[in-house]
Amino acid sequence: AQTPPQEAFDFSNAVHAEVRDDRGQAILRGQFVADTNSDDMERKAILAQTAIDADATGEAEIEISRSGNTRRQEVEFDVRNLQPGGVYSFFIDSRLFATVTADNRGRAEHERDVPLP
Repeated sequence: AQTPPQEAFDFSNAVHAEVRDDRGQAILRGQFVADTNSDDMERKAILAQTAIDADATGEAEIEISRSGNTRRQEVEFDVRNLQPGGVYSFFIDSRLFATVTADNRGRAEHERDVPLP
């Protein structure tokens, strides 16, 4: 997986998540909503397919936790039923988060901590 430079960014108010194929077409998109069942601040987006890939599914998640005086955020995409070997880009509010290649079962996922500013 390729990732953009590790720059600090606060995703706690992110609105949209999107998965695009190698032609830049959105194949999945969703809106983040707060998950109130979590102790940490968590936002999830259920990714719904567009007409481009009818069986693709997935979700994106932003989790912000506080331990002591330190706040950290973890951002995760998990997508299934993609074209095996296809290259996909994960976006949050039109900001590139990662580019990944789907495995031979059509799964693509990426998870990492993003520093808060």
